Amino acid sequence: YISAYVFFGLQRARAAGAVVSDEILSRAVTYLQGAQPMIDANTKGAVLDDIAFIQFTLSQAGLADPTITSALWDGRNRLSPASRAWVAYILNTLNPADPRVRELISNLEASAIVTSSSAHWETQSENIFTRGTPIYTTSIAVYVLAQVDPTNQVLFNAMRYLAAHRS
Repeated sequence: YISAYVFFGLQRARAAGAVVSDEILSRAVTYLQGAQPMIDANTKGAVLDDIAFIQFTLSQAGLADPTITSALWDGRNRLSPASRAWVAYILNTLNPADPRVRELISNLEASAIVTSSSAHWETQSENIFTRGTPIYTTSIAVYVLAQVDPTNQVLFNAMRYLAAHRS
């Protein structure tokens, strides 16, 4: 996860104009592609969350693995809301017409904790040891909804939540 996070940061730095070595990025890609564990019916949700984030960072470089992404889709019920959002983003990147994107977005809408003035998501307790504050989880859902479904009403309510909790 940390390597994926650094890779993500390096990609963002390059996009902002910083000089980042092609060799460094290439080595990070090679490491991340080889470091992911196999996904099966017993893979814990927290591990799936890590794999989803790795695939998200690789998708930013156009290198998401469709096979791993499909395996994440198959394990979607064990993913945190943030990771379900990452998978929706990756699937949308691979194929915007993929019906699984709409299903994941619908799942995010349905799993939002909605109040009269806002909406947010919380990470289930079995996934909480990696990441998972309501602010983090909601931020990821907002980012993905803004990219994939920018007119979604839950997005606006979630923005209110984040604004109210910005301290």
